[in-house]
Amino acid sequence: MAKAPPKFKEYTLRVKLVDKKVFKPFKFNPQDTVKNACIRVAEATSMLVDSYGLFLPGTEDAAGQWLREDYPLDFYGFEGEEVKRVRESKGQPLDPNKRAVDFIEWRNKFRFVKLNINRENQGILVDDTAKVGTIIDNIIAEHSVQIAIDEESLFANGEDEVEVLSNDMTLREQGYHGECILGLLTKVRGSQKRSDMGLYIRLPIFESYLSRKGSGLNPWKKRWYTLRKNKLTNYKSEKDTKKELGNIMMKTCREIKRTPASLSDVPKKQQHCCFEIVTAARTYKMLAKNTEEKENWITQLELARKMFAEEADIEEYLLQQRKRLEDEIRRKKGDQEKIQREKEEKERIERERKEREERERQEALERRRREEEERKRIQEALDKKRREEEELYMRLALEESELAREFGELEEELKALEGRKSREQDEEMLRLLEEQQREMEEELRRLENEMNELGDEKKSVQDRMNASISIEDEVSRALQSEFDEQLRLAEEELRKAEEEARANKKQKQEEEKQREEAERKQREEAERKQREEAERKQREEAERKQREEAERKQREEAERKQREEAERKQREEAERKQREEAE
Repeated sequence: MAKAPPKFKEYTLRVKLVDKKVFKPFKFNPQDTVKNACIRVAEATSMLVDSYGLFLPGTEDAAGQWLREDYPLDFYGFEGEEVKRVRESKGQPLDPNKRAVDFIEWRNKFRFVKLNINRENQGILVDDTAKVGTIIDNIIAEHSVQIAIDEESLFANGEDEVEVLSNDMTLREQGYHGECILGLLTKVRGSQKRSDMGLYIRLPIFESYLSRKGSGLNPWKKRWYTLRKNKLTNYKSEKDTKKELGNIMMKTCREIKRTPASLSDVPKKQQHCCFEIVTAARTYKMLAKNTEEKENWITQLELARKMFAEEADIEEYLLQQRKRLEDEIRRKKGDQEKIQREKEEKERIERERKEREERERQEALERRRREEEERKRIQEALDKKRREEEELYMRLALEESELAREFGELEEELKALEGRKSREQDEEMLRLLEEQQREMEEELRRLENEMNELGDEKKSVQDRMNASISIEDEVSRALQSEFDEQLRLAEEELRKAEEEARANKKQKQEEEKQREEAERKQREEAERKQREEAERKQREEAERKQREEAERKQREEAERKQREEAERKQREEAERKQREEAE
């Protein structure tokens, strides 16, 4: 019968730090709780114990599981490196009560899921060790839930497409350790009570005809394929679904290729409908009926792959999703700071615009004042010119009447001379009179020309006056329109200011809420640290007392042995003396 492996007070386990992708050995007490083991690892790795935990990786037969914090490590029956080395050196079999594991994992407890809330899909992080009921409480506390679908509406499109989760189990315990699409539901229509709330999960469901690449003279076999959760099954036809011809478990799927690496064996007209399912064992080349059906298959298969794939296959993807969500949170914070900067920049631009508009308004008023002064000056010049023209008309009229009077006198003199003088004298006089008459006619024409020129000048002045009046009207209309535009802009600025005030008030309320939440978390973190410090001190005190007790027992044992040894020597000495005396 083989001897049992020796027992150790502490054993060594290899711990994989998933985020750092390294392995590190740790010594644990088998009787210690998982929580204390997590605290030891967190202190050694400078990570938050609330965000990380110890995880037992899955195998081909079982999915991975989180170690419960209230259980002792010995509950899981880990063998330890020391026992393993002794057992292997002696060639002994594994103790049936022990679990042979190469390592356990130290990983982030939060996982990425998609949540349909208020009819919108949002990416959130949930605690993978928390029960669904706790997840619902966190969702209600962190999100404003306004709309939750009721069970009757949820199952209206068929019960196969969704599954209502149990509130008393974790997502992992219900078989969902990959990416999930969750949604809030209420058992009572219109109710928002916590006791009526639940979670449902969307399942990958799809079916249609597909052609699969095989071998032989006719390599493409058309079969009826159905995807139900973790299993892709094919049948001979849609009507003959009793006998299963084959299946692919989606947890073995490694990749869904939208475009195969080689299309040489695919009919040219159907190459755009071809895709591949890559598993650990082989690669399946499939042909859909059309492009739309191909995309539907790829979407559902990818959902099933991410939901049910092995831990090792989705670990990197989940890390990327969690990192992407954290980056998104940081980006939103940066966007808020950017919005604040843009708001300050807009306020600065608005101030500059108002100052510029004020300057332009002052310049317009000054320009209008100068135009008004110029208009008055032109009006005064026109009035002065009009008075001068009137005076000139009067003077010309007087000169004309004087010339007419003189011309009449000359005619009378001419008639008188005609009666008194001879014909020659009369002719000479007539010639002189005619010359005087021509001179007077020329003078009259000159006066008429001057009158015409004055009329033209008067008309030009009148045109300029009309132009000035029209300019004044245009300026008045422009100023009126500018005033109306400024009034409209002022009303818009007032409306924007009111909207900004409301937005600022809302933002302040949100900031106040965030600040209160941050203070609450800080208080909880401080209380948690105080509790951990008290627990650590208690552990140290207990360990110190254990060490002192052990040292005291060792001293007592040594003193007892010394006393026994002295008594033994005394007895031997006494016996020796007795023998000597007897001899």
